[in-house]
Amino acid sequence: MPRKQTITEKYTETRTTKHTFDVYFYPKVVLVVATTKDSGSRKPSTETILFSREIYKKYQGQKSWRWVSSLKPSEELVIVTRKYMDHYKAGNAWQWSPRTDGEQCISETRWKKVLDSGDFRRVVLDRLGYDAMFYGIDGKPVLRAFHYDYISAGLYSGLYLVADLFEWIKKQKGVSNAKMVDVPYYNSDSGSRAIEFDFTPTPQFFKQMMDAKDTFERDKLISAKLKVEKFQSPDYHYVG
Repeated sequence: MPRKQTITEKYTETRTTKHTFDVYFYPKVVLVVATTKDSGSRKPSTETILFSREIYKKYQGQKSWRWVSSLKPSEELVIVTRKYMDHYKAGNAWQWSPRTDGEQCISETRWKKVLDSGDFRRVVLDRLGYDAMFYGIDGKPVLRAFHYDYISAGLYSGLYLVADLFEWIKKQKGVSNAKMVDVPYYNSDSGSRAIEFDFTPTPQFFKQMMDAKDTFERDKLISAKLKVEKFQSPDYHYVG
């Protein structure tokens, strides 16, 4: 069980505000349940905040514990559902619909129960809106598959011998759900047919991808890994 500490602070300006912080110290993270009671309000408000031990070390010298309510989005952790973690690892983070597929994160009222069980695998820093990645408590990106549609893959029939390339790609390690698709006429300058696929890297190659300076360089690594240049069309041209 975690070590618990309860801290109470009062501040009087135009009215008195009482802050109570129940702090739970786990080996990897710190969970805070912050309750604020304003003398001008009937009901107290409660906020649940989760962050790494490193963030705790960064701020532990602060005079007041109110810093926990001012953490940056890049410092707060969340706990995602098992269903969404599987969805993320399959490379589908951009295709989630809470209305039809359920919630992305579990309820904050259940965070302590999960942490008490010792399960930290779904505790993440959510940067999906920034780079489509989850980051673990250690600050490292959580391995996932990458989906390449006809636009992001760029494997068009005007640029590659797609029939041969398709047979090659679907046999490569890490590739799944490879398919040949018809390109809509408004995007068909580079060919009317193209290849789409999912790619799941090994942990070692995933690190190389994450060390790339940008998405373009990362995609070049995957193209080189899959040796797609061997199938460039003799009439290779690019219209951009």
